[in-house]
Amino acid sequence: MIQQGQTGVQNVMYYLDMLPGKVSPVLKRKPSFAKSLIGCTPTLVGILHVPELSRSSPKRSSHCSMRNIFGDLITDYKAPQDGI
Repeated sequence: MIQQGQTGVQNVMYYLDMLPGKVSPVLKRKPSFAKSLIGCTPTLVGILHVPELSRSSPKRSSHCSMRNIFGDLITDYKAPQDGI
């Protein structure tokens, strides 16, 4: 995630001729597009950990977790339906 942010900032600087070089792709995979969206609102406070944004998640599988500042698991969020 940090690497993607760094590449993105460098790309902007290349584009604006602030640094010598060429713009490079940030993503190394094909982007995913959603046809519909189901939102979930967390009821607890913590740090949201999402392993991969574009991975496939079968229904009722864990797709993200909420952790406290020490890394302890607060809750695990399950996918309400199959999707990405």
